[in-house]
This record gives sequence, C-alpha cells and structure tokens, in this order.
Amino acid sequence: MPHLDSFFFKCLLAFIAGQLIAQYFSNIPFSNIIFLLSLVCFPLPLFLIIQNKGRQALSIYLMVVLGMWVRSNYYQIPSNHYSLIPEGTHYTVRIERVLKPNTYAFRYYGTIVQVNQSPSQGKILLIQKKEDGQLPLSVGHFILTKEIPFSIAAPKNPGAFDYAAYLKNLRIRDQIELSPQEYVCLTKQPAYGSDWLHQVKSNAIKRIQSSPLSSHAAAHWLALVFGEQQFLEAEVREAYSQAGVIHLLAISGLHIGILSFVISGLFRPLLWWRYGQWIQQLLRVIILWGFAFWTGLQPAVVRAVTFFSLLDIGHWGRRPQPAFHRMVLSAFILLWAYPPFLNQLGFQLSYLAVFGIFIAHAFAKTIYHPKRKWKKRLWDFSVVCIGAQLGVAPLIVYHFNQLPVLFFSQ
Repeated sequence: MPHLDSFFFKCLLAFIAGQLIAQYFSNIPFSNIIFLLSLVCFPLPLFLIIQNKGRQALSIYLMVVLGMWVRSNYYQIPSNHYSLIPEGTHYTVRIERVLKPNTYAFRYYGTIVQVNQSPSQGKILLIQKKEDGQLPLSVGHFILTKEIPFSIAAPKNPGAFDYAAYLKNLRIRDQIELSPQEYVCLTKQPAYGSDWLHQVKSNAIKRIQSSPLSSHAAAHWLALVFGEQQFLEAEVREAYSQAGVIHLLAISGLHIGILSFVISGLFRPLLWWRYGQWIQQLLRVIILWGFAFWTGLQPAVVRAVTFFSLLDIGHWGRRPQPAFHRMVLSAFILLWAYPPFLNQLGFQLSYLAVFGIFIAHAFAKTIYHPKRKWKKRLWDFSVVCIGAQLGVAPLIVYHFNQLPVLFFSQ
C-alpha cells in the first residue's frame, strides 16, 4: 500500500508512539526514558543507516522524543496547582462545562482559580446535589466553597467503565460534592468569547425545547445541529447503536462537508473579484471553526474542520497536497495541541474510519476499474462505506463486544 510507505505517516506513528511511552511510563524521569529509548531503538536506526536512510531514522527518533515531550509537558502539574497549596480552606471555582445530569445531581467541569487568597489552577469535577428549588449552574459562574477536593473513586465492578481514568486523561483527578448550604454563588462576570458563545447556544437550546416540536423531534434537532446528544432518550441511542448507524446522530465530516459546500455557494459571487477566491476561503475557514466551537470542539468536528482548513491553506500557497497527507498533518496538529485526543474513542474512531477509506480506496484501484460513470460512482460509494466500517470494526468489537452489519444494506 503506497499510503503505508509515506514518510509523513511514519512520522505520525512515531509521534503517537512517543506519546504512548510518556503515558505508560509517566513515573520515570524524561531523561531516563530518552536514554532507555536510545538503547532499545538502536538496532532500527542502525539498520536504516546501513540502507542509506540515516535522515529518515533521525527524523523518526526525533518524532518519538517530540511526542514524549509534548505529552509530558501537557500533563506536568504547575507550581500553583490547587493540590500544592497547603492549608486550603476556601476554594473559588469557575464553571467551565455543563455535563449531562443524572437522577441525583447536576455535574460540571470546573477550574479552581483561587485557594484562600492565592491564585491557582487545576481542573475538577463538581457534583451539585439536586434538592427542592435547586437551580443548576451555568458556564461562567463562580462559586465559593469550603468543601475539600477528594479523589475520584475507581470502578468497583471488574470490567466496568473507569470514569476516574477517563477524567485523568482530561487532567481531572479530584471532585467536589456541593450541597445548597456548602457554597455560595459569586457575581457572574460578563460573558466574552467562548462564554458568550455558550450563552447564545444555551438560549437557542431553550427556545427549541419550548417550541411546538415534539420532544423526540427536538432531541434529534439538537443532536444534529448543536451536537448535544444528552437530550436523546437512552432507548433511541441504543437502537441507533445496535443498528450500526449511531454515527448519523453525531456531527461528523459529512456534516462539515455539506456546510463547506453551502458556504462556498453563498460566497460564490466573491469569485468575480480579483482576490475573491482567497476571501471566500478565508470566510469558509472562519465559519467552520466558529461552528466547531459552537458544537463544543467534538473530535470528529475538529478533525474535519482542520482537514478543510489545511485544504484551503494549500490552495493559498498554490501547492495542494494529497488528501492522505492532509489527514496525517491534521492528526499531528491536533495531538500536539491537545494530547488527550489520543485516548478519546471519538478521535480514534474518526481517524480509523478515514484511514480505512484511504486503504480501501487504494486497494480497490488494483482490483476493479469501472468504465461507466454510474458504475464508478456506485463502486466508489461502496468502497467508502466498507472501508470506513472495516477501519473502525476492531475498535468497536473491543469496546462494545458487537459488530453491526446493517451498514452492508446502506
């Protein structure tokens, strides 16, 4: 397969390997890991140097070291972390994200911005118990509490979902449980940037929920346009999952492609100007990234928007690159900017699906060449569907212990 021999793809694998080494050997000092890595990987660079591929060997080794450094630096605990400030009695917490509530409590991601009178940082899980007349908090709220953060418990049943490990990947290690008498809400500051965008989004969600639409239709509308799936009933999501079409409820590259096509059509009159094409592409990139922030920077959306952004940047430089290289570059950029993506199932499924499409398309070219246009389109469509499903099949079987086959009828 030509894609597997790509130098950029090998560098991406080396970068991912470096991040995995830093993740599973986080207790070993960085310098010791590099020394051990040099000893273990010595035969491979030596073999490549003998084959006159010394630059490639050096590049791959440096990418492994770079991956280790990026992840180690991201998860390094800062000196003003709340856990390092002694004798903390009062914690000021800012609400960063509202999670799906359960039967007993509202849940949030927050940041401890102050311990006593000392500025601090560090993410935390907030549990606000539901009681009569208790109103949920919103993004941008500040609360003051005396409750001391404590560690998140590991799962009690073997094989159960390890929520503590999931939050640790997001740099959240502790939680605070709040009762109405245990905290006070401080004055909410004016909303700017992402807070303002979240406020607009929350108001739009409330309007849709209070509209004449049925709860079933409103939940689907919120999932497809706003990226909010928590309003769907558990039975509906389970039915989509068992049918193998759960991806239809998630905003993915297909939605971003349609949105990009619509934006290009709306700004097509700009092409009549001298620099109209550049302006059109710039507006498309801005709108797509605005939509990505609107949906909460979901992995599939970020991947697709990054891919389309690299496509437009390639046109600006008048040096368009192969689609596979853009996919590799987008993965590299995202893993550098936000290492937790590597352990998120949505990110893994998204890129495995695209990678499966590329491999299947390259293999399909070697076995069949339809001459008629309609046959070629049907063949390409079938290859894309099968390639995407085969790419994500191992991960689906591992996590969900099932392999839906309804996609063969699509």
